[in-house]
Amino acid sequence: MREAFDGVAPVTDLGRATDEAALSLDVDGTAVVLDAAAVRERRDVVARSLD
Repeated sequence: MREAFDGVAPVTDLGRATDEAALSLDVDGTAVVLDAAAVRERRDVVARSLD
């Protein structure tokens, strides 16, 4: 993950896996939480963005 963001944004914490079935992000003080269904709907966007 760090390599994917090299030169774009610093990665300070990669987090950990939980059993909550959600993706939680905190970017520069802005928090975003997506449940498993929302992540599934956005997978193609994430894949394109990281390419």
